[in-house]
Amino acid sequence: MQINHINHQIPRKIGKTREDSRRNISNKASLPITTSHSPSFKSAGAGLFSLIPQKLAQFSLWITNQIENGGLFVSFTLQDMIGTNIPRPIMGLMRNKKENHGQTNKKFALKELTREMMTGPSMFIIPLTCLTFAKKKLAKSAEIPRLLIKSFGEIHASNAINKLGEAIDKETFYEKVFEEILKNAKGETEVSSATIEKAKELTQKLKEAISQNFVNIKNNYSAQTTSKLSAKLNKSLSKDKIQEIVYDIADITKQYSDDVAHTDFLQSTIKGTTASTKEIINFMQSYADDVVEKAKTRLTELKNNQFVEHYSQMLQSFIKEKVNKRIVGRVGLNILMYALVLGFLQLIPKFYNKAEGKGNAGLKGLVNEQTPSKSNSENKSNKAKPSFGKSTSKQPSFGSMQDIATKLTTNSGFKTKLLNAFEFEGCNVSFPLLLGIMGFGILLPRTRQAKDKYDKAEIIRRDSITCLIMCFGEKVVRKLVSAIYEKATGLVFARKPKNYTKFDYFRPINGVRLLNTEQVINSYSNIDKYKNGIEGFCDFIIQNKGHLNKLFKVDKTAQETVENLLISNGKNIETASNEEIKEILVKAQETEAIKSIIEKFKSPNNPWVSKIKTINAVTTAFVVCVFVPAILGFGLPAINSLKTKKKVKEENMLKEGMNRNYFNYNEFSKKDEKANNIFGDFIK
Repeated sequence: MQINHINHQIPRKIGKTREDSRRNISNKASLPITTSHSPSFKSAGAGLFSLIPQKLAQFSLWITNQIENGGLFVSFTLQDMIGTNIPRPIMGLMRNKKENHGQTNKKFALKELTREMMTGPSMFIIPLTCLTFAKKKLAKSAEIPRLLIKSFGEIHASNAINKLGEAIDKETFYEKVFEEILKNAKGETEVSSATIEKAKELTQKLKEAISQNFVNIKNNYSAQTTSKLSAKLNKSLSKDKIQEIVYDIADITKQYSDDVAHTDFLQSTIKGTTASTKEIINFMQSYADDVVEKAKTRLTELKNNQFVEHYSQMLQSFIKEKVNKRIVGRVGLNILMYALVLGFLQLIPKFYNKAEGKGNAGLKGLVNEQTPSKSNSENKSNKAKPSFGKSTSKQPSFGSMQDIATKLTTNSGFKTKLLNAFEFEGCNVSFPLLLGIMGFGILLPRTRQAKDKYDKAEIIRRDSITCLIMCFGEKVVRKLVSAIYEKATGLVFARKPKNYTKFDYFRPINGVRLLNTEQVINSYSNIDKYKNGIEGFCDFIIQNKGHLNKLFKVDKTAQETVENLLISNGKNIETASNEEIKEILVKAQETEAIKSIIEKFKSPNNPWVSKIKTINAVTTAFVVCVFVPAILGFGLPAINSLKTKKKVKEENMLKEGMNRNYFNYNEFSKKDEKANNIFGDFIK
């Protein structure tokens, strides 16, 4: 069965505005909307792609949406569950079945199940529990990264008092944050009146989203609750309103960006801190619920104590003090979460070794007795015990809370890089943090607590490769596959760095950066919003190594329009270069032909977006459901089993050889002794 597109579910209405379209965008899988023109690929890879069944494509889109919405938590959990948690216990049951007279190896399977089920979830459940507790018991702003807390604090402190001499409320704080975002997006030195008006408009949309979410919460917990469907709808509408704000800001960023090829339009900057626009919007609500509300209460207390002549400065000092405490608390929370995750991971080998029982179940059927290696036990007994005596080094001296917070939010140096690396992103971990957990929380403790030399060899082989695949492999495979389809379709699936080399495909974080669904929608819809219009869009494609001649072939109408323009200028779409096509399109951008293309590709579900979304979804599903299980779930256990069998067989053969040699030596000695006795008797 051939598929054309996989689209988000958007009701078709006559005369529907762009804002209405965006309001209905969701990341839920839906039935494909078939267009009148099916994009044709001339490459072999694209031809194979067209054979993918509809249901498989829909399932792929669902998986991709879950990963994009849930971040590393969902991505890692899905790979862990499908790739290791299910197949490894199955492989464990089959371990040495032939050598063990056809009996399944239940102990080894239980060990595999215990290890895999405890490792992956604990890496995210522990931070999630800590964050939930901190938000409820300590401060709502506990979830905010330290640099954003600093930036919010600077905006808040500089606008602490309004013109009426009152502490600013949440709405005013939101306006000031939006003003800062828009000012930086436009490159303004001072906030313009247009920016102020736009910030007020975005604030009203945010108030509607918050109000809608409040209705949802009320419906869920009220005694006179409405239907679950209504509550779910309210929650969905609230998310869509937030998404609408994000897209509005992204369009402005796109319109004013001088570097459209390398700018992430879904990121914003406030007071020197760059983050996801959606995260900034969500986090500023947490800050407002915490510090902004406390500042209002504090001002009331100051006025009641008649410190009217100084309350403005005193309120600013109060805000800075609160912000500094939140920064220090956030760093402490990061350290606590990392320590708890590492601490729990140290215990997991004890649990799965206990589930396995005495001896190494992986040797069942290969050797008669399964006892721990002597050398391994000696190593454990000879470990040097740490000294807990008094340290002669001087204890570090800490200054004021403000000094500590300033040091923790410095924007340069090794300390900043280290703090950034150890910053949790919600319950998700950063890439450097993931590497640290993999090394110090998984590989090291498992190796140290191995039962024998066979177990240790399997741990090193299995877990080192698993860590590499989970950290690097999945992203690298997706990037390499995207490169194949970029050549086939001419579309850009990933942003390339300025000094781009092919090695950048093998860099998991920097280097080539795959576009997620929201980035695809923003990059390929409303192409007239680019700086200089269609010229900016062409720059985005060309500088990211796309091909304009192939790109317009995705849609038949667009292809015919561009072909006619090229023919009228003495060019051919098959042989024309990117620069030639760009030049002709820029000259003709005011014509009705080009305007019709721009109008068609305004939609967030235009043919370009649909094509990239579907290909990305199928690629992601292939990696998660096929690539990772094949290597980590079935391949590695099979290799470990074969390697251990080979090692045991070699050692058994060596022992048999030594015993045979010992037997021959004894026989020779006895014959030699008898000959000596006879010869001795003859001499006598």
